[in-house]
Amino acid sequence: MRQLTGEEYDTAATARLLVERVARLTAMLPAGADEIERSYAARLWRREGRHLWEDAASGEVFRAGIARVERTGRLILDNGREYWFKEVKQVIPELP
Repeated sequence: MRQLTGEEYDTAATARLLVERVARLTAMLPAGADEIERSYAARLWRREGRHLWEDAASGEVFRAGIARVERTGRLILDNGREYWFKEVKQVIPELP
């Protein structure tokens, strides 16, 4: 994490946080996959609204919103396009 952010982190505190998060997810297992999926969907970055995306194969930039993420991991956009991991990326416009 330090290589990515340039900041120092408390290893023990980070490990505790990781264990707490895994425990919370494990506690959801009896509720079933539906509850885990709802929790995941609620935390998706930029899940609201339509944003710019870039198709990795063609380089085409287009605007769309997230419709859902399937259990297989496939991203379904509201324009009907479907992508696997790294086949599309969100474009963050530069500020003027």
